Amino acid sequence: MNHVGECDIVLKGGMTSGVLYPALLARLSTRFRFRRLGGSSAGAIAAAFGAAAEHGRQHGRTDSFEMLECISNELKNPERLGSLFAPDARTKDLFEQVNLILKPDIGFRPLRGLKRLRTVMRLVTGDRAIEPWVANGMGLCTGMTPGAAGIALVPWIHAHLNALAGLHSDDVLTFGMLRSSHAPIDLKLVATALEIAKRVDLPVHDPRWGFDPDLWRRIFPDSVIEFMHKRAARRSVSFMPSHVSPFPAVDDLPVIVAVRMSMAFPGLFTPVPVAMPDPARRGKYCTVHLADGGITSNLPSTLFDEPIPSRPTFIINLRYGVASGRRNRRGVESSGVWMPRSAGDGNVEIVEAIECASSRMTLVNLAMAVVTAARTWTDNRWLRMPEYRERIVEIWLDPDEGGLNLRMSEASAAKLIAKGVRAAEMLIDRFGLDAFGKSDGFARHVRHRKRLLTGSVLRFAHRWRKNFDQTPINGSHVDAQCATVIAVNQALQRIAVAGDESQCPNRCRSCGSRGGVPRLMFTGETEYVTDQQDD
Repeated sequence: MNHVGECDIVLKGGMTSGVLYPALLARLSTRFRFRRLGGSSAGAIAAAFGAAAEHGRQHGRTDSFEMLECISNELKNPERLGSLFAPDARTKDLFEQVNLILKPDIGFRPLRGLKRLRTVMRLVTGDRAIEPWVANGMGLCTGMTPGAAGIALVPWIHAHLNALAGLHSDDVLTFGMLRSSHAPIDLKLVATALEIAKRVDLPVHDPRWGFDPDLWRRIFPDSVIEFMHKRAARRSVSFMPSHVSPFPAVDDLPVIVAVRMSMAFPGLFTPVPVAMPDPARRGKYCTVHLADGGITSNLPSTLFDEPIPSRPTFIINLRYGVASGRRNRRGVESSGVWMPRSAGDGNVEIVEAIECASSRMTLVNLAMAVVTAARTWTDNRWLRMPEYRERIVEIWLDPDEGGLNLRMSEASAAKLIAKGVRAAEMLIDRFGLDAFGKSDGFARHVRHRKRLLTGSVLRFAHRWRKNFDQTPINGSHVDAQCATVIAVNQALQRIAVAGDESQCPNRCRSCGSRGGVPRLMFTGETEYVTDQQDD
């Protein structure tokens, strides 16, 4: 008998790469219950689907994850997938021009290259060419225009959320419904506030935030707007414009609203305008656009991190090869999926070459490397951390799979889905419960965490003691009378003394004494792991 455990999961953004996520979550659901789900962009859509399916399963919808798996099969159809990215009427011509620029060439096609160059020059040098994009709210697609298959993206997501959760078609799934489940489900999605260059974790409740129903009607179904109106919080700011409605409380916020904010890929989807007080002008409101969470954090791996976890947190990292069939990571399976085999595996940086035979491509590679480094350096610094990387699955994608391939072929989509299923099987093999309800993989993971955390706390306690002694608190200082400060100081002093007096042998399995423990916390530095005796 297969025992069912609990897990958390964080999904990376990647546009059409999200086709693989429904099948991955459905496979994981056979051995795990989802307690916390998070993600950015396409990962946010899949995380919301997974949370809705888990809510449906807890409320008697026994086939919810079978329905979720069917979404992956539905998206294998190129017409259905392309329909979800249908442009609005005013931006249709511009969308076709952009699609021509982004479409990869197969073989030597000089005429297409010249046409592509002419299109780029026209878009770059002429304001009138991009006026429809500006008039459409700075996006080619609002997500509300039906495509060739007769469906629009936002209503499609909204309908699937309700169906997976076991709700009626005219209902609205909220974050409060997820939290009120028998086993509460915590859903966190990441968006980016463009005007203030800030990552926003959703749901968030700021009583000063508001929305303009007239602007939102072009990016949300009417049922969602009416629900937001009914559940709107009381006005807490006297100078909030009369045409602006306050946001509802966190538990009343529709999931589809947070999903739409997180998935607004820059330039492609219209960002969601939110009204909030202008920090530079008192008594005035301004508009801040919430867009794709991948701008600031495409893989928010620390969303559900705990010092000593009670259940595993899985992280799905999408990787892109430099050419079809090539891998920059040694040990990647022929299926294109990789997972660390030991605590010391995967601590080497992956080098992507910029220079190539073509000067034009070298320039393109340099520009992409600069943008990628600026976007992902905060996420990437965690990927090599010990006791992080051992629960990360990398899925390597070929150029014809996922990403900006808005018209991905059925064969490519099928390969992508197969990779998602294989990634789920790897996680089950490592962390699934055995016949006795135990997981050796998770037990090793917790042991690593305890060892690394112990070493980090010891180093922090030693620095605390050193700096505290050098700068003693004056008796007249207010901190000298604070019971909390005194208690913390005494506790850290005892920890430092205990570390000095401990008799642990070299390379201790429990605390990592002198065993190559990485500088994990408080310093932000990373070192290679040398202690692999638990593997």
